[in-house]
Amino acid sequence: MALDRTQDGDPVHIEEAEEVIDKLEREYCEKKPKRWIYGSCGMIIFGTLAYLYATGVYYMSYTQFDTVKYESILTKNLSGLKLKDALTDEVFIISYSYN
Repeated sequence: MALDRTQDGDPVHIEEAEEVIDKLEREYCEKKPKRWIYGSCGMIIFGTLAYLYATGVYYMSYTQFDTVKYESILTKNLSGLKLKDALTDEVFIISYSYN
């Protein structure tokens, strides 16, 4: 690499090293706006996904109806019944999901 040969003190090698440094700096400056665009788009996309994930988790764990009223209706209508009393040859069980 040109940078290793600069120890000689030869002006030609120093100029080569400066050219390499200038070339790398120009490439960096040319790519800098692209990096900002990619970084900004990435932050917007990942921020949106994080928001959607958080709201999804909230709505999945949030109770959609009043469980107290639901429990009172079930207790009133099914309080004395047990599953073994309902067993026949064909059983149809309805299950309800609530938090």
